[in-house]
Amino acid sequence: SAGNLSKYLGGLLKLLEARREYTYLLLRSVREVVMCYYGRTEQIASFTPKIFSALVAHTDSKEEAVRFEVAECLGGLAKIEPEETLAFLEKSLSSSAAFTRSVAVGALRYALASQTKHAIDKRLGKFLRMMQDADLEVRRQAILSFEAVLKSTELVNKPENSSLLKEIVVPVLYKETEPNKKFLKIIDAGALKIREDGHLPLRRAAFDALATIVKVCAYRLNMRDFYEYTMQGVLDADEDIVMMTWEMYFQISQDPSVRCSLKELGGGTSRNAIDGKKLAMDRILLNFVKKKMSTLKGTASRETDQARECVKKALVTVFTMLELPGMDQCKDFVHLASRIKQTKAIAKEVQEAKKILAQL
Repeated sequence: SAGNLSKYLGGLLKLLEARREYTYLLLRSVREVVMCYYGRTEQIASFTPKIFSALVAHTDSKEEAVRFEVAECLGGLAKIEPEETLAFLEKSLSSSAAFTRSVAVGALRYALASQTKHAIDKRLGKFLRMMQDADLEVRRQAILSFEAVLKSTELVNKPENSSLLKEIVVPVLYKETEPNKKFLKIIDAGALKIREDGHLPLRRAAFDALATIVKVCAYRLNMRDFYEYTMQGVLDADEDIVMMTWEMYFQISQDPSVRCSLKELGGGTSRNAIDGKKLAMDRILLNFVKKKMSTLKGTASRETDQARECVKKALVTVFTMLELPGMDQCKDFVHLASRIKQTKAIAKEVQEAKKILAQL
């Protein structure tokens, strides 16, 4: 089809309409065709209306894989017809169908390119406000698209867009870091109790986006708020979130512009302290160590391996924090770290963490 659009593309699009059982595979073919014509707009311009109409017909598909392909195809089409495609995606954000809204906001991250920058810039606020949508998947797709925009472009950091991060993005991300019991189900399967967390994919996306902010522009965060909302992540039931949280804190310890703020995390005082209130990281760290020690006592398994890696990452971060100026004021934290170093149950992990630090 890509080699002879006039002869084969029409047949491909007819198949897409008629053979529902092959929708996913046919959409992948359409995506390949679109990708072949990046930078050759004039050669595919006369065919884009047909491609566009075929894609729009599947934006509300019940199959997640199909919606994923539609979003990627629309994002690719935006690189060929930026204004028309992004105007359609913007309009679709108001759709009553949650699937359509998720496709529209998800397509944004596949549309990122130099030729689409202007069209995206003037609509960026509307896309990012989808983080406040009532539907979990729409919110997750909006967060994923925000992360892609932050990694790939300077749009979020432009002066005229500076309020988006402070007023929309960060408050939503903080809210989503907390487990939502409304979406937690315990399925009784006889001897087993299966925990099903419908909020987990969204929570992971929120922590991932915060980790990207820490890497790209940590200086734009109120670090006290950041710690207050994220430190519970080290006790999350999901190991990926636990690792992400410790990785964020380690990144902060390596960033000269914000690492002094770790004194607050350790329980010290600063100009942001109010009425003597202190963050409870020392108690959370103690609970983290106790939780992981009980897991490490079990027989060798994937779970114990994950726990061991989490403990090592935590130890590397804590030992790095202890070397920072002002941390000697955090008496409770320093005392607890000293006790952890002498804990026999994790002696091996302590030694490995020290070796990692020596190589940094």
